[in-house]
Amino acid sequence: MRIGRPLRWILCIALAGVLLTALIVYCMISRIPSEYRPRQLTLEEQEAGMRKFVNHISEFGEKAG
Repeated sequence: MRIGRPLRWILCIALAGVLLTALIVYCMISRIPSEYRPRQLTLEEQEAGMRKFVNHISEFGEKAG
């Protein structure tokens, strides 16, 4: 019995399994959940977030030199 033929079948089945797994993961990642809702911020929360971001950037600039 030749060892090449069974080895080829095993490799083909393993490759098919990897491709099927990759397809399933891709489909799961590309789907947006129905319960997903972006957070709606008030004007005050938006301004506070912007100030926090600006402060964080300026602190980073001071630490970087």
